[in-house]
Amino acid sequence: MKRNVSLLKYALLIALCCVACVNEKDLYEPSGEDPGETEELDLSFKFALRSDKQIHISVTRADGKAAEGIGVGVYLQQPYEEDGIISGKPLYMGYTDGNGQIDATISVPANSDKLYVASLTAGYPGVQEMDVQPSMTCNLTATVFQIKTATTRMVATRSETGLDVPVDQKLSNLYELYSPYTDSEIGKDGIPLLNASPLVTKEELSAKFLNLMNSWYPEQKNVQDVDLKKSSDLVVTDELGAEVWATYVGDGGFYVNNATVYNVLAYYSYQEGELGRREDIQGHRMTLLLPNTHQQKCPSGLKVQLLYWDGKQYSKVFPKGARIGFAVARDGLNIANVNAANGGVNSKSSYKFKNQTFPNGDVNGFYYSTPSLNATKRTNAVIRNVPDYNCCIMGFDIRPYDDPKTDYDFNDVMIKLTASPVSAIKPEEDIPVIDEFTPSEAVYGTLAFEDQWPKMGDYDFNDFVMNYSYELEKGDNNMITALKLTFTPIAKGAASWTHIGVGIELPLSADNIDKAKSEGATLEEGNDRATFIVWNDVNTAFGTTEGYVNTEGAVVGVSAIPVEVTVRLKTPVSSLLTQKFNPFIFVNSRQREIHLVDYKPTKHADTSLFGTENDRSDPGAEVYYRMDNRYPWALDFPRKEDSSPAWNYPKERVIITKAYPNYEKWVLDQSNLSWFDASVSGNVNKEFLY
Repeated sequence: MKRNVSLLKYALLIALCCVACVNEKDLYEPSGEDPGETEELDLSFKFALRSDKQIHISVTRADGKAAEGIGVGVYLQQPYEEDGIISGKPLYMGYTDGNGQIDATISVPANSDKLYVASLTAGYPGVQEMDVQPSMTCNLTATVFQIKTATTRMVATRSETGLDVPVDQKLSNLYELYSPYTDSEIGKDGIPLLNASPLVTKEELSAKFLNLMNSWYPEQKNVQDVDLKKSSDLVVTDELGAEVWATYVGDGGFYVNNATVYNVLAYYSYQEGELGRREDIQGHRMTLLLPNTHQQKCPSGLKVQLLYWDGKQYSKVFPKGARIGFAVARDGLNIANVNAANGGVNSKSSYKFKNQTFPNGDVNGFYYSTPSLNATKRTNAVIRNVPDYNCCIMGFDIRPYDDPKTDYDFNDVMIKLTASPVSAIKPEEDIPVIDEFTPSEAVYGTLAFEDQWPKMGDYDFNDFVMNYSYELEKGDNNMITALKLTFTPIAKGAASWTHIGVGIELPLSADNIDKAKSEGATLEEGNDRATFIVWNDVNTAFGTTEGYVNTEGAVVGVSAIPVEVTVRLKTPVSSLLTQKFNPFIFVNSRQREIHLVDYKPTKHADTSLFGTENDRSDPGAEVYYRMDNRYPWALDFPRKEDSSPAWNYPKERVIITKAYPNYEKWVLDQSNLSWFDASVSGNVNKEFLY
């Protein structure tokens, strides 16, 4: 009897242990039945929250011809923030072909109903908003030149020969700023007319040049690593002097507080030793170059000859040793008065210049290329020599240095500077390009895995959660040269003895990977495609060996260390669809891989597990990691940009349908495509979210 009691106690102890183990991570079939025997798989439903769309983009030059080589980006949201700063990378970017066209396949989140198309090349302003459709078309056009016509209002006449420009048209009571134009030479919105002033012509800027300039002054790319105490002025070096021209390139989409502002560009000349102090600009003559630098008004390629002021009159030739500086008045043009019948470009009421003692005065004062004229003693421009194009280029940043919205990208106003003779000018102090920017496109998302495959899970989809970004670098021939993959673990809802590794298979040959220049993950041997192992155990990223990281509300959250994987290609490729990227986890052994639905395992997976337990994979039919039509073992949730939050996953042991009641509608009839968005009213029961 005593022996029987002992056996009973032992049996109860075993039973309790089993219950405890099950409670550690409950396993159950949510519907209460075994779908493996009762349900036919719907192979058309991929559990995907993105779908491929076709887009056709056409770009036209100002003269109506097809624009070749123009960079274009497609965004999931309005790309420009309220101050005209592009907030993130495009979902897709490419360059137009010889017919000025782009045809592309893009992967769009299921809950996105709008796309935004913008030129990444200066001179093609504006953002086109489009409704998401299976097939979409978009047209972009350059800002056109304004040309003098017979109806243009004439105020003064000009000699057909010689230099005859106004010398006494002062535009401000704060500055010695003068206009070299008559009212009749300026068109609508303060834009100089072609065929009017002898100073104004146009120049065709090649797409290669424009894209080079964009790569040297890229949006949101901080260039503070250059020495901004250096002067960004020009110096005339030829013994006989030089004629000098400035060609407008673009403005980088400059806004202030979501309002359009019209900046004024001016220039001045001086000799070495002059303008050493900020107050020296007072009483020093400046000449108006462009009344309006807004790229939706001013055409890229508008070329203006600069004039040298000798104290009495203007001439076309700057003498040897002359310095030429530039200044931008932020929001300096009152465009309504310029267009008024009693206004005009030479009316002081057409300008709203502010206190020149920036930044102690108004931020809308002048910003100078000469460091000594700025309160910070740093230049607000970056000038660079471009020998291949026989020119210099200059980009302005016209926000105060202590402004939190200042991005230091120096593309708020961009100009090209040329001379005759071509080698007669140089930067006073050339500011080199430290790191030339390569345009890229990016996809962002959150991956959520169940770790019990081939068994059913508890479907809280928090066994492993991580954010990712896939960034593809492209050349101007649309060839992909490199990838940057970033992975950030968010949660691990698995027991302490569960070791989860992470890998990704790319749709690339392993032979095309430049191992010497790739870093951040291990390129695994023995696979058909390039496969990288990011972590063998994600506990190292969390810095803990504990189970259940960031899945139980009572526990203090843990921040994981992200990993950035750089993949350089030996031979660039023309196409690389991120929908074919194949991320996976492996649990407690390298052979037990878990992938997204219908994504093929690697050569290292134990394929003998297919068709066991609750798995219904059929490799012969390319069916993988399916159990039924309701619950997969992995889901991929799109995010719009890198700063977007991770998907809000359920708490530990809370089935996804309890936290997200619209999930079932999605899997039943593929409706409710935004079911996973916790910011949408009615989508979630927030008490069940971590």
